[in-house]
Amino acid sequence: RSGFLSSYTFSLLVVQFLQLETILPNLQMEGRQEAERLGRPELKVSCRNEEFDCYFSEDMSLGGRSQNAKSVGQLFIEFFLYYLRRFRFKDMVVSVRNGSPIEKVTKGWESSTSTTRHIMSIEDPFEVDLDLGRYITGKTRRILMQELERAYNILSSGGRLNFLLLDSQFTDPWMH
Repeated sequence: RSGFLSSYTFSLLVVQFLQLETILPNLQMEGRQEAERLGRPELKVSCRNEEFDCYFSEDMSLGGRSQNAKSVGQLFIEFFLYYLRRFRFKDMVVSVRNGSPIEKVTKGWESSTSTTRHIMSIEDPFEVDLDLGRYITGKTRRILMQELERAYNILSSGGRLNFLLLDSQFTDPWMH
């Protein structure tokens, strides 16, 4: 449904956060560099006069073993804090393709149009001109930020995960 983020888009938020924590490597960037080095341009796919960035490294050892010593619980709390307070949705784009956020102005997404909003911009890593957050409205952004705040407050004060999942004033976001 429109107005909220899909599970795929939420997955990209998690991937971007883990890339920034140096837990996940950027296999797409590595794949692009590998293809250029080996002269394999066929990994950039064209379809209906559009190009899609399908580069992906097959070398799973690229990431190595992360030196990150944070617990899963600590990372979970920091995920909420990052998107709540550190990530600047106003002028940044989540870009797992680049391994780190990029500025909206570089994609031409600094302002909204009648058909596309750029309130919370998340770049599709394969169809790079597609903003997966384009359906977010001002109202649904407020709801999402309230839920990030609630999650952070509950978890950072020692609250249990089941309380976080069961106690939301937005139990069914599709009904609001």
